[in-house]
Amino acid sequence: MIEVISTLSRERRYEFNSIPIKESTAYFAWVRPITSLKDIQPPTLQQKVVEKLRSYLFYEKDWDGYGGVVPSEKAVEDAVDFIRKLPEKVVLPRPGLAGDGEVGLFWKLEVLFIDVGFLGDHTYSFYARDAEGKEYYGDDIPLNEDLPVGLINTIPTTVEI
Repeated sequence: MIEVISTLSRERRYEFNSIPIKESTAYFAWVRPITSLKDIQPPTLQQKVVEKLRSYLFYEKDWDGYGGVVPSEKAVEDAVDFIRKLPEKVVLPRPGLAGDGEVGLFWKLEVLFIDVGFLGDHTYSFYARDAEGKEYYGDDIPLNEDLPVGLINTIPTTVEI
């Protein structure tokens, strides 16, 4: 028996949340052998965020009805790399896509806001406002550097009970 880890199908034309998805001919599946039903795990939240980010690659030009640009694969993978750099106990962001093709990650709570953007050049920009209203920001930060203190301290963490 095998477990399908992730699939990527480009064989049909369809819409996702009223967004046209482009047609292609490739189909990919990542699988691994399993020895019992206990080996099957539901996707983690991180895997779901990564899957959503990668789904942007299948959007068509003008995906938003206003001339929306499809993001580059590099921009998507930069966002995926950023997600994987996050400490284990943080609340994961919501992915987003801007009309100019910039891939974004967002945290928006009553008391804080964080916006991180990726253009595909192995850097990111960010804006963060913490619970006290203090603002932090940065541009062209290399992905291979540690996260800025103002950013990492603003990202909410999960609470264990």
